[in-house]
Amino acid sequence: MKEASGVVVLALLNGSLLYGMFAYVATALAYIKLRIFMPYVKRPFDAGYYVGITCALFLIGCCLTAMVQMFSTVAFRETLYVCLGKIALQFSEFVFYRRYHMVETPEEQFIHAELNMNAMDIAKSKGELADASKYSLSIRDTGKSHPKLSQIRLPRE
Repeated sequence: MKEASGVVVLALLNGSLLYGMFAYVATALAYIKLRIFMPYVKRPFDAGYYVGITCALFLIGCCLTAMVQMFSTVAFRETLYVCLGKIALQFSEFVFYRRYHMVETPEEQFIHAELNMNAMDIAKSKGELADASKYSLSIRDTGKSHPKLSQIRLPRE
């Protein structure tokens, strides 16, 4: 009886570790994507282009190795398959429903409004982007005020 309860606890622990592994892999993939497709965005901390991507790839490799090791233990496979099914259901719910019904926080509203207002100015002034035509016209250029900026209250410093 004692041995069976230990196996159950270890199986549940491995199931929860599987969720963490997916979170780490998703974070590393998001870092790589942002680093490659948006290198001009200012970040609070910069590890360097090659160091950051190398560390993210190393993390993905470690997580995939740990996942293979977890699935190699026969006693834990059923629990891990249940966890994989739950992850697949949650991911499909997000892809097909939740991402179309998301609500922006005030901080996100402010950032999106600022990015829209300053996109061409930043691209031209820094000279990092030679072709700024892919950005929409700045709100300042049209002479209209942005509707979201009037609704946003900035936090006090």
